[in-house]
Amino acid sequence: MCRILPLGCILKPLDAILIDLRGVFVLINFIWPVPGFYRVSSGFKTAERPRHMGIDIGRNLHPPKTIDGACIVAVACGVVTRVVPNSASAGNWVEIDHGVGWVSRYMHNQANLVKLGQSIVQGEVIALVGNTGNSTGPHLHIELLLHGVHVDPAKYLNQHLGVFSDLENTGFGGGEAPHPARGDYVRLLFGALARFFSR
Repeated sequence: MCRILPLGCILKPLDAILIDLRGVFVLINFIWPVPGFYRVSSGFKTAERPRHMGIDIGRNLHPPKTIDGACIVAVACGVVTRVVPNSASAGNWVEIDHGVGWVSRYMHNQANLVKLGQSIVQGEVIALVGNTGNSTGPHLHIELLLHGVHVDPAKYLNQHLGVFSDLENTGFGGGEAPHPARGDYVRLLFGALARFFSR
């Protein structure tokens, strides 16, 4: 198994510079939401589930380890904009606004541990993984939205805190895989810089 260091980590020192470019581009270095659990059991808008607007993170298989009750952490700093208890479909869930158009949602939680309007730091525990709502087993369903449009979380969540393991239904295969966001970071960075210098 290989550890993956996304380009986003390398670019992290440039965040302040990019933010200073009069708001042209802001790079958010999202972290993985469930430390220790890296198996994606269902991907974003798969052929089997075309309306699945996020990814599901489930239990570990090798070695077997339940995800039920595991800590869910904020993928980036922000402000809690929704804390929903007992939704019929999503169960207990939380939404965080990260600014500059980015929003994350965490669903099927055993318990929500934050309050509406609370300021959150990256990596802060916000909920516990559960099996509430319309769910077939304990897992985290996480969604990322950019300016109100759902995007594939697998392309933006950095897994450098752990290793790839038994990825399912994502097109990555199992085990050693390149980070899917690497090309995105490069294209976004050079696109933003090109727009800035062409003014």
